[in-house]
Amino acid sequence: MLLANGAAGYIPQPEQHYLGGYTNWPARTAALEQDAEPQIVDALLGMLEELSGRNRKALDTDFYNEEQCVAIAKAVADDNNRANRGLDHR
Repeated sequence: MLLANGAAGYIPQPEQHYLGGYTNWPARTAALEQDAEPQIVDALLGMLEELSGRNRKALDTDFYNEEQCVAIAKAVADDNNRANRGLDHR
């Protein structure tokens, strides 16, 4: 999403929250949960399926390469460790 109601918007994928991408912290203006992006994508694809009368094709490749998957797994583990020590900022 680029511009909606006069405000720029960025809806990160859930794994980007763990990696600390830009503007992925909770904000009053966003009010979106961490898993909002796949829910929005699924809803939009569902509407397109209904409109076209065709089912979506399954993905045949992974979105992330192996190095990115390792970085995401490490970031998730680090985030879980912070939460377990009471240092969770969310």
